Amino acid sequence: MKRAASVALLAAAAIGWASWLAAVPALAAGSSHGPVLWAAAVTYRAGAFICHQQDARSLHVAGVRMPVCARCFGLYAGAAIGAALAAAWIISARRRRRRVMRLPLARWRWAAAACALPTLAAWAAEHLVGLAVPGAARALLALPLGAAIAAIAILWAGGASFDDTSLGSALH
Repeated sequence: MKRAASVALLAAAAIGWASWLAAVPALAAGSSHGPVLWAAAVTYRAGAFICHQQDARSLHVAGVRMPVCARCFGLYAGAAIGAALAAAWIISARRRRRRVMRLPLARWRWAAAACALPTLAAWAAEHLVGLAVPGAARALLALPLGAAIAAIAILWAGGASFDDTSLGSALH
């Protein structure tokens, strides 16, 4: 049961981070001093380590730019969704007394690659073709990739066994 609790905690952390990123601009806009403003400043500084934070490529809440760009926020929001779904799957499997979840690694690799295609297409449209992709679209197109990566990580942390070859192959 320890793994289920750890998985639930990881999923809650992913959900909390995405929620915090969405809330910080409104909190910063409504506060001029105190611990809330300090926490917002720390979040924006942390965002600077992982994101370019360009205003034109970011979403705005209450007229204030988010601590990360739209694509990064889409990845984090997708990670929250993927982590929650994977945690629910693991907890459900544990309740049904299934000790080890065996998952085909090749399929998960293909799923992650397919989920990266919308993000890759948006990036290519921006950088290779010169199209202006709106921030909301950048965020939405990044959701599948964030969800896939988080789901794989949560499933692994939950004890899933990713089989690299099929059971019928000569390698087993």
